[in-house]
This record gives sequence, structure tokens and C-alpha cells, in this order.
Amino acid sequence: MTLGPLGIAALEAARGEPGWSVLDARCASPLDEAALLEAGRSGHVVVAEEGTTRGGLGSAVLELFAAHGLMARVRLMGMPDAFVPHGDARVQRAEQGLDAAGLRRAGLALLAGDGR
Repeated sequence: MTLGPLGIAALEAARGEPGWSVLDARCASPLDEAALLEAGRSGHVVVAEEGTTRGGLGSAVLELFAAHGLMARVRLMGMPDAFVPHGDARVQRAEQGLDAAGLRRAGLALLAGDGR
């Protein structure tokens, strides 16, 4: 599940992985609750956004799942809630695991039961 430009990296990460799907949430408010709940029913969700994981799409997804009693394993991927020096955005995304390789690793780890 993505918000913003990370959708392309998520599509690359999902390529060749059977059963993986990418949902572009389009916006954090209002949420497309039906689509997000359907994604959550898979049992494993990686939420990737270029913003911070605090108070963004990931937080909204967790709140939605909790309100509906949905027990999915969720991994929030985003920029740290700290100062990030200016630089090449592609390098910064890769350093935070927000590129295709990092998102693939996160998805595989979530499926393997390692939520890190």
C-alpha cells in the first residue's frame, strides 16, 4: 500500500512475487476504507510513504484496521521522525529502504514473520 511516488518502487518490488498486490491509497484523507480493508484481509500489509510514519497514511491504516477488528501484520515504511540532511532523494529513499529492493525485503520479512 503506497501513497505518492513510492507506488512505482512498490510495483517493482511486487513484480514476480506471487500473491503480492500494490494499492495506491491516492490520499490519506478521506481513506478508501473498502479498498484498504480488502488489502488488510490478506493478513500482511506494507505501508510505504515518503513522509514520516507518525500521523501519516500508516497511522490512518492502523486506526482503520483497529476500528474494524482486523488483525493484519503491518509494516510501516517511511522517513524517520528526525532531521534528514538534504541530498539526492533516490539515495535517501534507498538508505531508508524505500526503494524497490528495500520494499521487497520488508515484504518478504513480514511474510517470514520478521516484522523488522
